[in-house]
Amino acid sequence: MLIVDGVRYKPWTPKGEEKEFHPLVKAQSKEIFGKDSIYFDVKTTLKVSVWDWINSRCLCH
Repeated sequence: MLIVDGVRYKPWTPKGEEKEFHPLVKAQSKEIFGKDSIYFDVKTTLKVSVWDWINSRCLCH
């Protein structure tokens, strides 16, 4: 438990990141990141095989 200015805050772990945590961050983004921040609600996944990644960085062709 964390107490700040007499207010008690209890630890919270979301059960689902996508369904509980992301909407909370989106709704509170100005308070989390600052009033001048811009929140981009995008989800990006990168799929690269390890072998392709290693070959693309190898200097011994």
